[in-house]
Amino acid sequence: MKFNLFSKTNKLTLIALFGNMIAAILNYLFHFLSGKILSVNNFGQLESFIGLFAITSVLTGAIGPVIINQITHNSPKKISSIILFFQNKLIAMSFVLTLILSIGYPVFNSILKNENFFIYLLFLIQIISSFYLIFYQSILQAQFKIFTFLLLGIFFSLSKIFFIFIFFHLGFSDIVSNLSLSLSYAFTAIISAIIINRQLSKNTAKQFSVSLKKLASFSFLSLVTNFFLTIIINQDTIIARYFLSESSAGSYAAISLVSKIIFFFSTAILIVYYPLFNQNDNKRHLNKLLLTGMMFIVLVCAGFVLIYSLYPSLILSLLFGTKFIAAANMLPLLSIFMFFLSIFYFLIQFLLSQQNSSSAFVSGITVLTQTILILFYHQSLTNIIYSMMVPIIPAIVFSWYYSKQIIKIKHYNY
Repeated sequence: MKFNLFSKTNKLTLIALFGNMIAAILNYLFHFLSGKILSVNNFGQLESFIGLFAITSVLTGAIGPVIINQITHNSPKKISSIILFFQNKLIAMSFVLTLILSIGYPVFNSILKNENFFIYLLFLIQIISSFYLIFYQSILQAQFKIFTFLLLGIFFSLSKIFFIFIFFHLGFSDIVSNLSLSLSYAFTAIISAIIINRQLSKNTAKQFSVSLKKLASFSFLSLVTNFFLTIIINQDTIIARYFLSESSAGSYAAISLVSKIIFFFSTAILIVYYPLFNQNDNKRHLNKLLLTGMMFIVLVCAGFVLIYSLYPSLILSLLFGTKFIAAANMLPLLSIFMFFLSIFYFLIQFLLSQQNSSSAFVSGITVLTQTILILFYHQSLTNIIYSMMVPIIPAIVFSWYYSKQIIKIKHYNY
């Protein structure tokens, strides 16, 4: 396979990695500021709050792949009507989602050991705002408007830092991070809506029709797959919060946060690759995209793992001071888990883009295996990390097998 660094796809990928790196640095600066401002207990609660938000937001995040799928498989002249079609459904779906989440208040309190209703209210604002934000960002991603997509991500991260300074000086010390996070989602969603609706005014809307059966089928597949993936990515801080002491959970939240830099930075290539997977039906092109994407992820992850393994204490002390330094020895192991997780996530997103049910099957089996292992081996942070990592390795093998099978089938049908 001939590799051209300056091809259009690779240029967009490098831009996505660079833009996402800026947004990620700002995003992690928010977390690091929170780690310095909040107590160990409150920081652990914040990170478990974010983890629970990520799992719950699967209900909203499932719309992203559906939007990308519809836009990439239709004529550009139909984009306005596609957007209007889904935008009209969004209001009713938001109302239903709010009712469902309102019922879940006791569960929220039990898992996060929270008795502050205002924090739950912020949680609701964050969920609903993220629904609209994911919708509008997916439209930009499907149209390969990468610069606008990345600028919104940078604005979102900057606004969190801006709000955390404002509210900290106003005296909201205990909930400063939760408040900043929710308002940032709301403001970024509003700006995204303005950008997309300006685009609508310039296009002539063409009639758009879709098979509701096919739409519902793919929406369900997207929902289930991303639900399992989100559990895999975010369950660690929630599990630590539930099974371990508050101080251990807070320390684990810090190293988990640092290790996830590997995951979020490497999988940023999906900003470009996911819509490309949807667009391409040619076996050769799909195979090249799959291999090139894997190469990007392996190179990026390997670099991070090497640095984290050599200087774990230095990295934690630079980012958090000495507050969480006792957990530094866990960072190399957790970074290896993130390496495997990044590869697995990329392969599952490829399967999902091809509307293949194995994306949900493999993810579901992986979650089930992790859950069983964690129930038996949760006595320490090391046990929890191994319980999450061991099932990922065979999951990568199966995901790779199913991916290659899809490419072979496309070759025969081409």
